[in-house]
Amino acid sequence: MIQLWTPEITTLLTRFFKANHLPYGQDFPGHIPTGRFSNGKLNPDFVASFLGIKQTVPTSLDPNLSNDAFNGLVFASAGSGYDELTTILTGAIPVPKQLGQFKSYIAKLSRIFGNNEAQNIIEKSLAIISAGTNDFGFNYYLLPMRIQQFDINGFQDFLLKALHDFVKELYKRGCRKIVIAGLPPMGCVPILVRKDSSRPSIEHVWRTRMLMPVLQWKARFTETEEGCCGSGLLEASFLCNPETPVCETPSDFMFWDKLSSKRAAYKAMSHLLVNQILPKLTLE
Repeated sequence: MIQLWTPEITTLLTRFFKANHLPYGQDFPGHIPTGRFSNGKLNPDFVASFLGIKQTVPTSLDPNLSNDAFNGLVFASAGSGYDELTTILTGAIPVPKQLGQFKSYIAKLSRIFGNNEAQNIIEKSLAIISAGTNDFGFNYYLLPMRIQQFDINGFQDFLLKALHDFVKELYKRGCRKIVIAGLPPMGCVPILVRKDSSRPSIEHVWRTRMLMPVLQWKARFTETEEGCCGSGLLEASFLCNPETPVCETPSDFMFWDKLSSKRAAYKAMSHLLVNQILPKLTLE
């Protein structure tokens, strides 16, 4: 299984956004920070686990990759997006360059197994794509370039064109089973909820309704507007650190910091994906 995901694996990148320190990873196997922006596993880990493939999925940049990387790999970079301009602030690997890493991975498969078997592996693999939120949060609404170039509809079309080209490239490389995650209601992220707390309550109701399938799952979160790590300000990355207070009841919280979901939330979302979306695909 191949995961093309853009959540949060960053230890191997020297940049501003990092999660290679506690309390990130405090509930990960071994209780160690791994660069995942969460208290534990992420969506790729849970999807692979639910499918019986492996318990955790390594990143393609890991210098210690073993042979089990051939049945699951993440090409993700926290803060990335379809628009390369997004990474000006985040310093992440943009999606087009993640595609380049995927091509290098295919070349490695071909050297080891031969071209025909490598192609067979890719065709039977599952590619999961999730990006776009950062293109708005860290780009369109923050930097002056795109908002001067496009209105909101034009920027959406710009991103859709980039996604279209990206999927065409995946298909050209042999991917036949592709899941594309749509954008979540971005106003639900704690940092934006706090920023826009004066907005009409009807918008809060709409945002909550959008996430009800996840919230009603067995995780049963009671706090969905604050992050567990932090005092109510801008805690994320280095601002969520060993000296930052952590909530007493993490199981009640949907978000770990002001930007990232918690392990239980990722588990809930992955559960829905595996049980409701993947059965519609033919996985061999």
